[in-house]
Amino acid sequence: AIDRAKRYKARRGHAGYPGEGPQGEFCKTCEQIVGSGRYGGRTYFKCALTKWTHGKATDIKANDPACGKWEMARDGE
Repeated sequence: AIDRAKRYKARRGHAGYPGEGPQGEFCKTCEQIVGSGRYGGRTYFKCALTKWTHGKATDIKANDPACGKWEMARDGE
């Protein structure tokens, strides 16, 4: 049997490996973060650079460290 924790080095929701991006930046400060909707009183976030599923496998957390594909969010555009 394959240990699932060892199979995936990064969560599938991230475009790159969390922590490879600029120091002190998080997913919530990235242009690519998208709130996929509110279900049960919660907002589930996804990365616009990845293929989404309708489950938690591709969810990301807003406070995850930025990945290598992090882009500065453009305000008001």
